[in-house]
Amino acid sequence: MKARNSRHIINVSSPAGILSNPVAPIYCTSKFALQGYTSGLRTQLLEQQENIRVSLA
Repeated sequence: MKARNSRHIINVSSPAGILSNPVAPIYCTSKFALQGYTSGLRTQLLEQQENIRVSLA
């Protein structure tokens, strides 16, 4: 990413990452986890001053 000067990671989630759905608990769990991962990665890269953006869409 650094060599190509492309420094933006975009993770794709859904409303299931905020609201649970009783018919799809595993899917909702994966979206909740993705939100946590994205938040942690964003914080880690900011602390390391890597100049890599991390977003959740």
